[in-house]
Amino acid sequence: MKEFLKKSLLYLVMTVVAVPLWAVTGYITAPVAKATAPSIEFINEGFDNAPTAPTNWTFAGITGSYTGTGYYGTTAPAVKMDATGVQIVSPLFANATSMTFWLRGVGTSGSSALLVETYNGTSWSTPTDGNITSIPTSGTTKTITLSSSDRQVRFTYTKDSGNIAIDDVIVSGSNVAVFIDSNTNSSFDVNEPTFATIQNAVDGASTGDAIVVNSGTYNETVNVNKGVSIVGASVAGTYLIPTTGQNGFNVTADDAAIKNFTIVSTSGGVNTQAITVTGANNVTISGNTITTSGDNGLGVWIGGTGYSNSNNLTISNNIITISNVSTGIYAEAGATAQTGWMISENTITANYGNPLELYDVSASTVNNNALTALSYDNSIVIWTSELGPIANLVFTNNTLGGGSGSQVAFLTDFRVDLGDSTVGSIAGITITGNSLDDWGLRGLRIGAGSITSVIANKNSFLATGTALKNEGSGDIDATQNWWNTTSASIITGEIDNASTGSVTYKPYYIDSAMTTLSDNKAISTFDFNGLSPAVTGTVDTSAHTVSLTVPNGTDVTALVPTITTTSVASTPVSPASDVAKDFTNSVTYTISAIDGTTQDYTVTVTVSPDTTGPTISGVTNGETYETAKTVTVGSDAASIFVNNVAYTSGNTITLSANDGYTITATDAIGNSTTVNFTIDIAPAISVQSSSSASATSITITWTTDQPATSRVIYDTVSHSSIADYVAGSNYGYANSTATFDMGDSKTESHSITISGLVAGTTYYYRTISSGSPETVSVTESSFTTSPTTPAPAAAETTETTTSITPLIASAKSAPAPAAEAAPEATATPDDSNGVVKAAEASSPESNESTNWTPWIVLAVLIILAGAVTGGYFYWFSGREEMAAATTGDMKKIQNNAKTENAKVVVREKTKSNTRKPNGKKPNRW
Repeated sequence: MKEFLKKSLLYLVMTVVAVPLWAVTGYITAPVAKATAPSIEFINEGFDNAPTAPTNWTFAGITGSYTGTGYYGTTAPAVKMDATGVQIVSPLFANATSMTFWLRGVGTSGSSALLVETYNGTSWSTPTDGNITSIPTSGTTKTITLSSSDRQVRFTYTKDSGNIAIDDVIVSGSNVAVFIDSNTNSSFDVNEPTFATIQNAVDGASTGDAIVVNSGTYNETVNVNKGVSIVGASVAGTYLIPTTGQNGFNVTADDAAIKNFTIVSTSGGVNTQAITVTGANNVTISGNTITTSGDNGLGVWIGGTGYSNSNNLTISNNIITISNVSTGIYAEAGATAQTGWMISENTITANYGNPLELYDVSASTVNNNALTALSYDNSIVIWTSELGPIANLVFTNNTLGGGSGSQVAFLTDFRVDLGDSTVGSIAGITITGNSLDDWGLRGLRIGAGSITSVIANKNSFLATGTALKNEGSGDIDATQNWWNTTSASIITGEIDNASTGSVTYKPYYIDSAMTTLSDNKAISTFDFNGLSPAVTGTVDTSAHTVSLTVPNGTDVTALVPTITTTSVASTPVSPASDVAKDFTNSVTYTISAIDGTTQDYTVTVTVSPDTTGPTISGVTNGETYETAKTVTVGSDAASIFVNNVAYTSGNTITLSANDGYTITATDAIGNSTTVNFTIDIAPAISVQSSSSASATSITITWTTDQPATSRVIYDTVSHSSIADYVAGSNYGYANSTATFDMGDSKTESHSITISGLVAGTTYYYRTISSGSPETVSVTESSFTTSPTTPAPAAAETTETTTSITPLIASAKSAPAPAAEAAPEATATPDDSNGVVKAAEASSPESNESTNWTPWIVLAVLIILAGAVTGGYFYWFSGREEMAAATTGDMKKIQNNAKTENAKVVVREKTKSNTRKPNGKKPNRW
């Protein structure tokens, strides 16, 4: 931190001192004398990490440090030297004048000593006051005078008794003015050659060297006769101010470079230049700020006649200000043109002179410069052929303002002072992307003489008056420029064609952003939006055609097109958009641009061929119908086939038989339509009757008008409506017989015997037959079984099996009911005893017997066992069956069997009329 504070304060002082008065006031009254280089610190070391050596320092035998109060300099720690021969060696430095360090003895005797030595790059020596034999017992700052040749210091301790503490070593001196950057790292290294002046550095350098000039003011003229690069530390801090009437840099060697200087040149009434280049190729002048004062004070001057050519110059990123009558960059005429120049990214301002004059410079580019003339007694750019032909001139992306003459002039034989008899010529000028504004006489001038192949595109001419003057014999392509107007007549007035050549200015941009050209006259879209569906045209802007295909049958004699174009003219298209036209034949539309040019488009409409087959109505493809259908075929049908058999009885077909049908209708040109459908009419039930019901069974018969299945649903409850039930279900009835006559054995005469009925019970039923759709008898019928016949005398058990069969789903469905009352059971034929009582519960009286002794014993055992175990034993057919038999709830078992949709074996106790001798019924158990 202490080093940072010292350096920051010193830098602030240096900055204030280094700013020249003219930079503050903006006006130079006299050449500034060379400033004395400020004192700087090359080393400022506080040993913050002692006993570890800082970077580039060398410690020999150092193992400790002091951190106690009074035993270090500015901040802790200090280095402890506690033995004879221990050493501290500094990094390299240069141009030093003095060194200070903090020193304190800790218990040292009179014989202890500290030796301070300096190294000059060859040997070590002891400077004045370098042998310190009297070690101070309190912290003291010592000063050692150094020589400019010294490069290092070394501290060596000789111990008698006690130790010493060293801290805060500061080596200071004058900054190196100029050095040859041998390591090419742009910073000074101690072994690099140093010089007091720029010229001395050039003289001491070799071709290819980089010379770094530190901040300061240098009053000298530098003759650069070697291919070296001379770079200022910063353009804001490195000044070259030659004596009045003298040049700044005179470059005469190839591959030289001048960068990052502020050059202040005062002419004093004679021709002086900030930088001159004569007979030197591949020279770079970049990043400089050049200010001239006085007449004929040029910024950069490149010699011509009398010198060898200077080719391949780069002059870039400079700020050049010309205060009096003079020129920013001036290229002298020469018998042979100089070539390969790049003048770019410069800002050149001329108060009274011209920013840029190029005589006999060929095959070169002036790009992206800001060029301004502040007075109205000058031009901005003059580029001419004087003593020989030039060609391939490129002037692009420059911004120009001011001047009383032509802002940009390309001329031949302009300078009368040359008095030459050679006629100059220019072949090929490209002028693009420039902005010209606030001119005097004109913006762009193409002079008289032989000037050919001139292209001036995409420039902005922003002022009024003559924007372009053509005095030459060649033609000028001045298309695609913004002339600050959209009017062709105004643009014509801005072009002065005073020659035999021509100036073509159409198309031109009609907006300042230069996005839309005046000759835009293309059809963008051509649609028939009124058709359904809308028809979009195909536009060919190269062939200038539009083609559309409309559906078959479209009336093309009055189609209404919707047209969009790229033109911004008030009437862009004729005939107009949204006006009906007859497109039986091709129609020509003319598109007019804002500049008056036109383009014809040929619009052709094609009607799609008939690809639609005859209509087939009355049925829908893929549907199934339960009634007879009448099918109507369109009148354009040339042939009709029904199931691959030709139908020749007109265009109406009536079909009633159950079958799958394919009808194909074909017109005269081969377009066909095919439909596939099915007729599946439900069978009609008739002649329904039943036999006399016995106590447990009945036979029901009926007929249908087509082969169908047979099923009867029945219940002890009447169901007056079945509308809410799904086809194929029991329609709310509790019972159903199995479906008979399935498959190929369907019948028209049906007979179903229902067994297992309850004697003396009224049943309600309906018959069901299914061909494919299912038919349920419309009227519910009923019958009543005969009364019960007496049971046999002996008690016996009958085992009855009831089968519940899933129903077959119908091809047609009705809405599903909220819930079925109970699943249906399928009756089985009578067994050898004559009946199956599928829904009758056992009576408790069926438990009687003529011999009760075994049963009484068994009952006692059961009661005892129950008392012991706390429960009941079930000895018969299972828990549910026993509970049901005991409570008389056999109905529950049967309903459970239906719910599970499976066979259930029911064991019933039959009644017995046999009584005990006393004529009483036995007790229940």
